[in-house]
Amino acid sequence: MQELGLEYLYCGHFTLNLTESILSFAENKLAKNEETGKVNKKTYFIMVESLQNITRHQKEQDKEGFFALQKLNENTVITSGNYISAKEVNPIKEKIEKINSLTTDELKNYYMETLQLNSLSDKGGAGLGLIEMARKSGNKLVYDFVTINPEYYYFYFQTNICSNLISSICPNTISQVKEIHEKISEAKIKLIYQGLFSQESLLEFIKMFENTGHSKAELSVQKKNIHILIELLQNISLHGLSLNNNKNEKPGIYTVGGDENICIFTTGNFIENNEIDTVKNKIDYTNSLNPLELEELYDKTLLNPPKESIKGAGLGFIDMRLKTHSKINYCFDPINDSTSFFTVQLNIVQ
Repeated sequence: MQELGLEYLYCGHFTLNLTESILSFAENKLAKNEETGKVNKKTYFIMVESLQNITRHQKEQDKEGFFALQKLNENTVITSGNYISAKEVNPIKEKIEKINSLTTDELKNYYMETLQLNSLSDKGGAGLGLIEMARKSGNKLVYDFVTINPEYYYFYFQTNICSNLISSICPNTISQVKEIHEKISEAKIKLIYQGLFSQESLLEFIKMFENTGHSKAELSVQKKNIHILIELLQNISLHGLSLNNNKNEKPGIYTVGGDENICIFTTGNFIENNEIDTVKNKIDYTNSLNPLELEELYDKTLLNPPKESIKGAGLGFIDMRLKTHSKINYCFDPINDSTSFFTVQLNIVQ
């Protein structure tokens, strides 16, 4: 996924609150972006249109949508996916092929003609949105249809925005994204974020999670889920290894998976190799204890925290075990002589 520059991915039912939280998160990230305001506005517009295309066609709860955001060098790639009826395939294909065949000036004229004729579909004017996405991106629209059954197809739609306006090299990654979608669906992964973590961004991640399918769990379970997620995300933002000069932003990854019966959180961050044994010993010891022993260790650690020179008191690991009643799964993958990638996974019964 790192090679594909995948920053954000969601697969599931798109609610209004979820869409708003995705756009709010994107808006904050774009505000910090070094790219020009013009490029950021184009990116935001195309995100809005892509998400609207998903929600327009989303009629049934079990018909999952798909959204992915990639950053590849100087390009932003936005991919959406949703179910459509078989009868919609040809009209959509004809619209996109017509749009792709037009020059910049022809696109502008076609947009004005379409607007004047008010030739809007019963889905709310999706044709105008497609034209505008092509105009704002300055690139051909990429698409594919996958047959689900005689009645339904899955429609993948991809738009590429080049930050460097002179560059004409815009990647088509739709095949790779489709493959990722298939794999995460099989693994029951709903949400992936790969990028920088900070204390300031923690609330945004929590909001995104709250608006996924796991928000339907009982209130006590929801609170437990959020508590565990905060612990895991803070583990990245507070103890992760920064790979640049900004010590407040740590690179990492966070995923949410599972179903109505289980919620699976997975997080990962870089760690110095000389810290591995300490972290490993803390988790192994915590995993070896029964609930009563965990309570005693928690109270003891709370009353007698280690010296400031030692990173983390281990309270987070103890608390996660107490809340989930399950072992903490983890691994360390070597990167080089000084650095490894630390992955943690927790399974929470709903």
